Formats: sequence, structure tokens, C-alpha cells
Amino acid sequence: MERLRPRSHAIRQQSVLSDDAGVSLVELMMAIMIFAIAMAGITAGFVSVGQKTRLNKDRVAAANLASRELEIARNVFNASSTGPATIAADLDVTNGYPLPGGTAGSPLVVDSVPYTVFRRAQWLPAGTGQSPCDGGSGVTYPTLAVNVKVTWPYMGQVKPIESNTLLTPPKGVLASSTSFVAVKVLGSNGLGKEDVPVTIAGTGGTYTATTAEDGCATVAVASSGTYTASLNSSGWVDFYGAANPSKTVTASSSSISRLTFNYDRAARLQLSLTTAAGYALPTGLRSITLGNTGLQPSGTQIKDIGTGGSATITTLWPFSDGYTIWAGSCGQSDPAAAGGSRASAVVVPS
Repeated sequence: MERLRPRSHAIRQQSVLSDDAGVSLVELMMAIMIFAIAMAGITAGFVSVGQKTRLNKDRVAAANLASRELEIARNVFNASSTGPATIAADLDVTNGYPLPGGTAGSPLVVDSVPYTVFRRAQWLPAGTGQSPCDGGSGVTYPTLAVNVKVTWPYMGQVKPIESNTLLTPPKGVLASSTSFVAVKVLGSNGLGKEDVPVTIAGTGGTYTATTAEDGCATVAVASSGTYTASLNSSGWVDFYGAANPSKTVTASSSSISRLTFNYDRAARLQLSLTTAAGYALPTGLRSITLGNTGLQPSGTQIKDIGTGGSATITTLWPFSDGYTIWAGSCGQSDPAAAGGSRASAVVVPS
């Protein structure tokens, strides 16, 4: 037994040494996994910081371009007696003042990023900063409100950079007898519609403008007289389904003449006329009547659907409370005329 003790002791020493000699494969894999997770977080952090840095750089460049656009517009406005008319002649301008080496109308490139610089001008004839579509009719001392908006690719959730200013012509530059025509465009929700092109033509020439955020477009016309304002946006209609509505107004000296349009994207209605089993549709039936109290003055509108008994109507005003519908176009076809009740209103999507 005494001879075996040294051997047993050697075995115990060898076992202890083998346990401390290194790490197992499982431990190695765990270490690699922890390292990979840590590196992924660090890498994501670097990427996020890089993106924010680039985005901040883009925003600074956009802000500089917006300030540059306003400064150029201000210089042109104040350069001569014709300056205000020059700026007001083009109420909407995109990339109008290129950088050195660029071309008008093309994006302005800074550090390989193409920027779009959009400038919109609107006359405020009342001289109080109030929208000409909502204020008084008298012209006190007009100012020109200028808004500049700069956008660029890959903005994500970042809002466009905007800058605003008011430009006031020197006394005597704008004739005290200048006339203004203001057109307000309201959508189906009763709020102003932005970016709707408006054409105003009459005694003093033809003018174009685009509605601002409040739905108002204003032009200074060359002379008093009769002017016709018209709208023509693809897929849009007025109350009565007209895609190109127009209205006439008389512009008077030193005053603001106003017009209001209800204009929005057209709604669509797909319908098919059916009868109870065993009955046929009346011969020659080709019309339906739409009812809504907003359809003045009668509260109804007749639509021709042909003789097939089905149709798609694409020129409807998107009333939020929808339309009641019945077959026929004469007064006797109205269910309410015979003491009955009309069907529930159908809300049509735009």
C-alpha cells in the first residue's frame, strides 16, 4: 500500500493541473458570443452617430440655402423700382437661383447632396399680415410674404427647412390704385387647400398663382376690370362635379376682390341597379338621382348611367355624409315624394 501512495498523489496533481490548463469549447463559444453582441452594439452606435452627423450637416446646408434664397429675393426686390414686380411675377419658383456652375431649375448640389429650393410669394394687400382672402377689402399698404422651403433626398422623418420674410415696397413703387384678386380654395372639410394652381385672366392680362397653406392665392392685376378665375387640377371637382370650374369678379382700383371655390379630389361611386326576384328594370331607365343638402339649390343631382344598369361615376364631390341614391330622374321617382323614405346615405371614397 505504501508503494501506491506516490502514484495516487501524482494522479491527483495531474488532474488538478489539467483542470487549470485552459478553457473548454463551450466557454470559448460563450466568450465569442458576448464579444459579438458587444461589438454589434458598438457598431450600431457608430452608425447612428454617423447618420446623425450627416443629417445635421445636411440641415445646416439646407438652412444656408434657404437664407441665400431669401437674401437674393430681397436684393432683387429692393434693387430697383421694378424689383417688387419682378419677384411677384413668378409667385412660385423652384431652384431659381443656381449655385456657381449650376443651371436654373436644377437641384442645388452641396457636398454631393442635391437640394430643391422652392420659393413662394403672396401679396398681403391689407398691410397687416392678414390673409387677403379673409381680411378687409381695402388696400392700405401691400407687403409681399415670401416663404422658402428646402428639401433633399433621404430626409426620413426630418421636416423641410423653411424660412419666411415680409418685403415692403418703397413708397411710390407700387401704385396706390393697384387692384388685387384673391382666390380662396376650400376642400371638402371646409379648410383651405394648399398647392392648387389658379389662373386669373381678364382686362389686365393672364396671371397664375398657387394657393398657400391657408388655401389663398393672390395676384396684383395691371388694371381694374373684369377677371375670370379658373381651376384645373387633374382628378379634382367642385360641388357639381365640374373639373374646371370658373368664376368672374370685377377688380376695382385700390381694393381686394375675392372669390371662393369648393374644390377637392373627386369621389368615385360604383353602382348596379337591381330589382326584386321576378321583376325587370324599366325599359329606358338610364339615370339616377343623388341627394345631399349640400347640392344647392335643389339638394339633388342627376347622373346618366346609360342603359346597362351599372356604371362607375368618377366626378362626385366627396361629401363627408355621403349621398342618398334612387333610380330615375323625375320628381315622382323620389321615394320621399310618395310618402316613403329614402335609403341610407352612401359615403363614397375619394
